[in-house]
Amino acid sequence: MERRRRGAAALAAAWGFFFSLPLLFVGFLIPDVNTATVLLMIGTASQLCYFGPAFALLHAAAEPRMRATAIAVVLLMTNLVGYGVGPPLVGAASDALARLLQLKTPTILQLCANSSWLDQACQSPNAGGLQWSLAALALANLWAFYHFIKVSRYAANDPGSHEALHTSDTDACGRRTHIVTIALSHCSTPRRSRHFR
Repeated sequence: MERRRRGAAALAAAWGFFFSLPLLFVGFLIPDVNTATVLLMIGTASQLCYFGPAFALLHAAAEPRMRATAIAVVLLMTNLVGYGVGPPLVGAASDALARLLQLKTPTILQLCANSSWLDQACQSPNAGGLQWSLAALALANLWAFYHFIKVSRYAANDPGSHEALHTSDTDACGRRTHIVTIALSHCSTPRRSRHFR
């Protein structure tokens, strides 16, 4: 895909985030359990499509001796933000929404009466607050979509990034190796190497 169009890898990741947004948003709010399960499964799969393109771009940008460290740093920061900031943020928003729904103000009662989507949340404020907090968190996919689009445009206008994805490197044994190569043996036994294309 990247061979035919520069920036296609980042573009694929961007559209994965974009298509996952409505699926996750509706999946968290829809009352039917079976439909919600299907929507959340498809939405999560679409969201996780960024792994391959993102790591390929990272490998292309980093020098061969620094690729493992680059991947480790990215995964560390992703998990620190995802697991360190995400759950407390959703929990705080859930508690705030639950308290708001429990106030039973005229505005809240009118919204509950006019919207079937809010009816279940009004009947059970704690569950409703968590539902809407998770649905709101899905909007973060727009942020990821925007930045992967910017990466795609940068890669399309930068010949160096395109060449880096397809040039070969020379390993310590003097062999030509592509980015996705796993050497299973020492230099003296090249026949046991496996090259995944």
